[in-house]
Amino acid sequence: QRFSKVVGNDAWARELALTARYFDAQEALENGYLSSVHDTQEDLYDAAMKMAQTIAAKSPVAIVGYK
Repeated sequence: QRFSKVVGNDAWARELALTARYFDAQEALENGYLSSVHDTQEDLYDAAMKMAQTIAAKSPVAIVGYK
């Protein structure tokens, strides 16, 4: 139940639940399970730090209210 709500694609979630097949990062990205895919660990780290800096620059009240 939770998975289909997260991805927002009921048909894809059902297909995976019924077939138990594996899916790759690209398919997960296309179906909304991931927000981004990076080629290297360094790229991932850089993107994570950039997002952390963006979030840290926002109002703490807004961040707590969103959580």
